Amino acid sequence: MTFDEVSRYTANGSVCVDIISTPQYSGFVRRVIFYPRNRVCIEFVGIDVGEDESGYEFCCTFSSLDEAINSIEQYLNKPLSSWINHTKTGIRPKIEESTDIETGYEQLKKDIISSKISLPRTGGYVPKFDLGIL
Repeated sequence: MTFDEVSRYTANGSVCVDIISTPQYSGFVRRVIFYPRNRVCIEFVGIDVGEDESGYEFCCTFSSLDEAINSIEQYLNKPLSSWINHTKTGIRPKIEESTDIETGYEQLKKDIISSKISLPRTGGYVPKFDLGIL
């Protein structure tokens, strides 16, 4: 991807730049999504959740798109040029046939409550859901 591509997509909507299966949270994927006004969210969602639905979101708003991109480049440990526009391609990760969603959900919930969830180090990502629901 390029800076201009991220900028174009977020001018009027969002763009998913990374989506991976999460072995530690069986039955879940992690998505990294850029939104308008330099907002970035890290989402943990069930494998059957559609593109327009959200799961457990942790978001941060940056003062510039450059800052937001730098945060995610560090988090993913790969440069912007190697990101994939999943909004455009629709590519989704392959999920193991034998997924134990209940176990995955319990581990995800435990890691959220104990602040052990893997999030970018820069920016101060905060949950966009009531922790009381866990």
